[in-house]
Amino acid sequence: MLDLVREQYPDIPCLFLKSEESYLMYNYKDVIADYMERGVNIEVIETNRLSENNFEWTKARKAGNKDFTLQAFFRGWDGMFIGLRIEESKARRITLIKKSNNEIGDKIMKYKAGQREGMFRCCPMAYWTGFEVLLYLKEKKLPYLDIYDEGEQIRTTARLTGDSVRQNTLFWIKQNKPENWNLLIKMIPELQYYK
Repeated sequence: MLDLVREQYPDIPCLFLKSEESYLMYNYKDVIADYMERGVNIEVIETNRLSENNFEWTKARKAGNKDFTLQAFFRGWDGMFIGLRIEESKARRITLIKKSNNEIGDKIMKYKAGQREGMFRCCPMAYWTGFEVLLYLKEKKLPYLDIYDEGEQIRTTARLTGDSVRQNTLFWIKQNKPENWNLLIKMIPELQYYK
């Protein structure tokens, strides 16, 4: 998605919201470093999600300060591009398919409430499969997350969520990166019971 958008807007600012576990999941660190070397305008934002007391965004959101979240993450921009794909999960399918009250379409929507009220969200890859993503990345010789080599039915994520756990993210890490799995267990001891 970043490559598609940069064809039109080469200097577009890009944000990567990094949790403590992000670099333990896939090869995000290497991919981001590669894009930075190519001159991509990427800013890594540390969220410290696992230690909520240090997570200013969470505290601000709980306090009802939506201005803080817009400044911290979106800086008052009127829209954003996100690489969500319909095949990744049921929840993503629901959020990406056109709804009767969304006059814009199924790949572009405008938030009508909440922290992003009034912002546009554009998902140009909504109907791409994982295999099509991999083909594009290889054809363009772009850096990519190692999980794409696993096959077509994959979902990428930068943090552990209920959906990512249900879709075998933890199993993939345990099987493919045991050293990272051990670090995750130290961070989140409850994971040691994951089978």
